[in-house]
Amino acid sequence: MSPVSDLENLVLKELKTEKNGLLPIYKPSGISSKDVSRQLTRVLGKLKMGHVGTLDPIAEGVLPILLGKATRLQDYLLSSKKTYQCEILLGKATDTLDSEGDFVEESSYEHVTKELILEKLSSFLGRVEQIPPIYSALKYKGNPLYKYARAGKAEEVPLHELKRDIEIYHLELLSFEDGRIVFETDVSKGTYIRVLGYDLAKSLGTCAHMTKLIRKKSSSIEVKQTVFLKDLIEGLQSGASLEKFLIPMKDIPMDFPRCEIFSTTDTERLLQGQRLTLTPNVSFKVDSLFLERVLNSSGEEEEVLLENKDYSLFALAVVSRNPRGVSFKIQKGLV
Repeated sequence: MSPVSDLENLVLKELKTEKNGLLPIYKPSGISSKDVSRQLTRVLGKLKMGHVGTLDPIAEGVLPILLGKATRLQDYLLSSKKTYQCEILLGKATDTLDSEGDFVEESSYEHVTKELILEKLSSFLGRVEQIPPIYSALKYKGNPLYKYARAGKAEEVPLHELKRDIEIYHLELLSFEDGRIVFETDVSKGTYIRVLGYDLAKSLGTCAHMTKLIRKKSSSIEVKQTVFLKDLIEGLQSGASLEKFLIPMKDIPMDFPRCEIFSTTDTERLLQGQRLTLTPNVSFKVDSLFLERVLNSSGEEEEVLLENKDYSLFALAVVSRNPRGVSFKIQKGLV
């Protein structure tokens, strides 16, 4: 093992202080999401870290990495919809449903036309049930499905019982040439694009496997906002500050309204777990349309991000109407 250089020591010393935020990484194909975390750990040291949504080794694209207290937002960011660009090759299917597997099926696709593809694409829109692939990290009886497949025990897994509801919001054909279909799609959490490509081929009366996958958007982070993993690591090792690449917690895009709590005392009481009833525009400020919806509801809880001048973004809370104003209760503290 080569000795740690003075430059690397300086980088590690600077990064020992707590860092909270999101690194918008562009993951290259050929490595796993865990490999990205391992490479970052070698440079950043042992920081609390988590990635939002796993990308298979064959896939590339947006991989948000959460650091420090931002990892508390992981479940909420995972629920956001994602955008993918996928390429499938008609005529041959593999056991993994992508180009990394062994061929298990072959079928003609001479009858497939652009018009037929457009017709079938529309049938996949909306809420549908999807059966997960046997080569996936989804667990059955405590073990990832791919372990059953690799051990030759795929028949022990009742895949139909593991089917899940997903939603496909948008599905667009980008090109069709020489048996290759390229499409773009916006999907909900838990959608397997490999399965979508295979199911599309089946609806066309043939088979296929995925040859390329790019995640273009995740957690409201787009490709143009990302930094290539190699460039990030080289930048840090050359003395660049992590803040150059890090999106601070207060700027992480989330699909929740933001509410400013005026009083530090109210902030502290909320962080202690108390439920508070506060007066609009006296004790807090929030988007007027959101406030109107809460005040006109019959007491349903809504989620909101809480901020104040001292803590900036400090909690995710639920709010609801009550006779004396608006009731606040923290779901997850962020400080």
